[in-house]
Amino acid sequence: MDDAPPLNMTLQWVSPHALLVTLGAPDSVPASLAAGALIERLFQCRPQWLVDAYGGFGKVMVMSRDPDSAAVDAWVRSVDLAAGDPSEATPTIDIPTCYDPAVAPDIESVAERLGVGASDVAAWHSAQPVTVLAMGFAPGFGYLGPIDARLRLPRLATPKARVPAGSVAIAEAQTVIYPVETPGGWHLIGRTAVQLMRYTPEPEPRFRVGQRVRFVPITLRQWQAA
Repeated sequence: MDDAPPLNMTLQWVSPHALLVTLGAPDSVPASLAAGALIERLFQCRPQWLVDAYGGFGKVMVMSRDPDSAAVDAWVRSVDLAAGDPSEATPTIDIPTCYDPAVAPDIESVAERLGVGASDVAAWHSAQPVTVLAMGFAPGFGYLGPIDARLRLPRLATPKARVPAGSVAIAEAQTVIYPVETPGGWHLIGRTAVQLMRYTPEPEPRFRVGQRVRFVPITLRQWQAA
């Protein structure tokens, strides 16, 4: 989080056992990194008052069994969020992605709207790592961003009834990967074979808030062989 503005942490008890921690703007990467770091630290230390913690987009909801709100506030404020930055503790996750129109049904229409070629869309999308800003919508579904400003388009006016699992999509300032087949209103510009959920006795998503993700272009043949 070098050269980032100082975090402005605010705490708000929304119920006797639910503390909302706000760390910055919803689209702020430093705030999302800090949210991930706070969640990571809470589960590492597991203070006896902790019930659960979750969040994203620069916010964390901390569920507490302890009625001593001042003690919980003090604990949260004492966390060194920079030291616990999960993007430093965990390597960047590479996502092999095929941008061929055969599996990326919207890449040509996106390119046409932007006045460029499909190869430009793929190059811009994969040029820089993005950050997991939040998790939600479906198990393993991460909202990643921010994407290159040149790629930003509104969501589809009419969502698709079926989006295949592994579809890589963009809308507004974010990109996502659909972990399962589902309806969706994002522009489908790629496809990956990476599994985003490990369905073990304790299901575990591949992504977590604050993690870095890099899209690595592959050919159609490589995708088919994956």
